[in-house]
Amino acid sequence: MRRVWAVLCLWLVTPVAAEPAYDDLARAMRLTEVVEILREEGLRYGATLDTELLEGAGGAFFAAQVARIYAPDRMHAALRDALSDHLNPEQAAAATAFFSTATGQTILTLENSARRAFADDGIEEMALDRAEEAGESDPRLGQVAAYVAANDLIGQNVTGAISADFQFYRGLSDGQGTARDDGAVLASLLEARDETEAETRRWVMGFLYFAYAPLDDAQMQANIDFSLSPAGQALNTALFDGFDRLYGAISYDLGRAVGFALKASDI
Repeated sequence: MRRVWAVLCLWLVTPVAAEPAYDDLARAMRLTEVVEILREEGLRYGATLDTELLEGAGGAFFAAQVARIYAPDRMHAALRDALSDHLNPEQAAAATAFFSTATGQTILTLENSARRAFADDGIEEMALDRAEEAGESDPRLGQVAAYVAANDLIGQNVTGAISADFQFYRGLSDGQGTARDDGAVLASLLEARDETEAETRRWVMGFLYFAYAPLDDAQMQANIDFSLSPAGQALNTALFDGFDRLYGAISYDLGRAVGFALKASDI
């Protein structure tokens, strides 16, 4: 709370000068490229929803709705705003400095390339299996585990997944115009938390083991050290908050769109 008030006071004194720090960070982190990748994933997910829940009846109209839901401007704004919500200007500058280094840019390149590669289910499954087969004695897997722990990637992603699923079902009920039983849905999701955590752990460890394979030990350690720094911790909080808010809204909108389509098919 003290940090929030400190940042607020700074904004009141220099409202224009403070904002470029966050724009610089967004550029250093290549946020526009990240949003493009996430939008591509979202459009594929929308096609999956059409196939599995609407039996392909959604067609061009549903695809257009999905495209609007995953609007790049909406996604970029949510993540960019989270940076200024959670990082003070000094932390933003420190994060910008890290991601502007050769190591920082290499990390971003590897993460984005791996994310695109995972669009191929065969590559994704191969990568997840490889991490499982590596064993705890693998030094890189140990570094990945340290990075995951530093950022609480398992717990945060599990919470985000449950929240997103809950919002989807809320939207689905509202779209269909049916009575909601939020308590029952949430209880069901929480009951499956252990399974969700196991799946999340497998995916996170497999993805990062695959993405970070080309890094040398010093680069990987620099990544961990930054994550443990005040700027890294603030950035991690900002990103999870931004993604949670963004995907909560997206999941609700997707559920609602599916609900409307299902309701229309019943008329």
